[in-house]
Amino acid sequence: MKKRLILFLAALLHMSASLQADPSTAVWDSTYSRWDVAVSLSGGLSYAFRLAAYPSVDVIISSIKIDDFMPLDFGISARGLITNYKNPEDESGTGWLHLGVGLAATAHISFNNLRGHSLPYMENFDFYVACGPVYDFISFTGAYESAPPPIPSNGLGITTAGGVRYFILDWLAVNIEIFNWRFSQGVTAGLTFNF
Repeated sequence: MKKRLILFLAALLHMSASLQADPSTAVWDSTYSRWDVAVSLSGGLSYAFRLAAYPSVDVIISSIKIDDFMPLDFGISARGLITNYKNPEDESGTGWLHLGVGLAATAHISFNNLRGHSLPYMENFDFYVACGPVYDFISFTGAYESAPPPIPSNGLGITTAGGVRYFILDWLAVNIEIFNWRFSQGVTAGLTFNF
């Protein structure tokens, strides 16, 4: 559902921009160049509203321009998730430490250098989606060591994510992202450094 909503919004933006722009004068470039590296340091909430660290490194590997008008960038992202859950009903420290690592394919639609365009307020935005395999390392503590709860333990899974970056400078952005990491959903915010 999230992916459909993001794709719908991207198509709506493209249609709106196409209808209202003068193609002979409109300029719309990508925020990224091929081989750009974007390092995101984010934190937020994950399973059961627990604090989570969510770092990622994106490498842009390909860029295209649809109809010589809309730039689309594709990349590979290395991602991590670190969160610690403690059972609030047990004061003996029952819970688990969740460390996850993964790779994801990413697609970006950014709005750099808008001129002669009806959407100048979009100039600093980058919308993106990501999907790929992850592996979790989960260590249980307290009563969960002998009787783990009915959640997946160590193993493979899938992550999906969608987010937006707002570039304050060419190399610095703030980001917000929603994600589903195997059995953990969450939301994060942070900074992205683009090199």
